Amino acid sequence: MGQGAIDGLAAKGVKSFSGIVGDPQLAVENYLAGKLEDAGANCAGHGDHSSCHH
Repeated sequence: MGQGAIDGLAAKGVKSFSGIVGDPQLAVENYLAGKLEDAGANCAGHGDHSSCHH
């Protein structure tokens, strides 16, 4: 996800998380418990995504 999307969502009060790996059920449980952390796998631009690690 790019920074523009992150900023746009945040402007509307939506918290986004990127780079979450593993069991989706555990991710939801961690989110609901306030323990989910953003891994910071954001894109800095368009085109080649080899540097984004996603």
